[in-house]
Amino acid sequence: MTKSLTRKELYKLVWEKPISHIAKDYGISDRGLSKLCVKYEIPLPDIGHWAKIKAGHKLIIPELLSFESHNEEMAILAPRDKKDSNVLPDELKEFIKREKLEENKIVIPENYKKPHPFVEVWNKNDRAQKIKVDRRARKIFSVLLEALEARGFVLNLNQGDVQSVHVGTEDTVSLSINRHYRIYKKEITWEDRQNKDLWLSDNQKHMMLGEQTNYLAIYVRHNRAYDNVRTFVESEETSLENMLNKILIYIARRLWHDKKQRLEREEWHRQRELERQKEREERQRQARIEELRRREQQRKDDLCQQASDWIESHNIRSYVKAIEESAKAGKIENSQEELKEWTQWALMCADELDPINKSNYILKPLEVDNV
Repeated sequence: MTKSLTRKELYKLVWEKPISHIAKDYGISDRGLSKLCVKYEIPLPDIGHWAKIKAGHKLIIPELLSFESHNEEMAILAPRDKKDSNVLPDELKEFIKREKLEENKIVIPENYKKPHPFVEVWNKNDRAQKIKVDRRARKIFSVLLEALEARGFVLNLNQGDVQSVHVGTEDTVSLSINRHYRIYKKEITWEDRQNKDLWLSDNQKHMMLGEQTNYLAIYVRHNRAYDNVRTFVESEETSLENMLNKILIYIARRLWHDKKQRLEREEWHRQRELERQKEREERQRQARIEELRRREQQRKDDLCQQASDWIESHNIRSYVKAIEESAKAGKIENSQEELKEWTQWALMCADELDPINKSNYILKPLEVDNV
């Protein structure tokens, strides 16, 4: 059973098997797992590492350095319950159940004449530019838009050049209809290699070609990313008119999934901001502690200096007293005026050194803030 991983355990695991395998076990993307390793400063294998291992090379694994401000025992990667993550809410389940009922099947009337307002805009533009209007495609798309609005979906016309409609508000999908452009693989022939416009390599055996078919297709692009497209293509067995309920179900599921991911991202960012706030507060707390330590050490240094000055001032006074006694005993040949002047100067030096005699000498307690 997949378990939660700490930083040390993840470090050990990324050097035991490829990241793609680990990411699959934990239900995240390869890129997401790589970002997690970068965040916690976990070294990753270079490109081609596993191929070299398979070839029998012995490679050096970099050490895992210490990571500040992090508890090494705390889990940084937890397994994701795929069943729980894909459980649909009851409201969406009910919607799908209703759409699958035969009485709710979307039917295009034979005498359908008035198109949806969005489709009417496209028709007018095409007629103004003398472009032939595909009436069947526009009729199917118009009925689909009306069905979406009837079920409470919010529609917005794409203001760009593409004839498409955005479904949703915060989380949206883009709908468009067109003739299906089929991509297929073709084996390279000798004639193809003679065509210099194809730019074929010597070891290339196939090339990809495309052609427009007579089949209609509805394209559902989510998150406004044109590489994330679900294509509903009609065939000889099933027409596009019979696929409208299926498209509605997909749109509902897609919007729910995108909303779920958006909320998860927002929650992740919120938690990350809380973590950063805690880290900032901890750094501030540590800074206050260091400042208190510095101030306490400064007090100790000042105390030692004051005690040293006090002892030195007493030594000077004792020395002056000894000089005066020696002068009375006739052991010093200096005149009384010279001795008096020297004594006054020496005692003044002692007073300057003595911290107790200073007018601003006050015993101040250390101000301790809450830490």
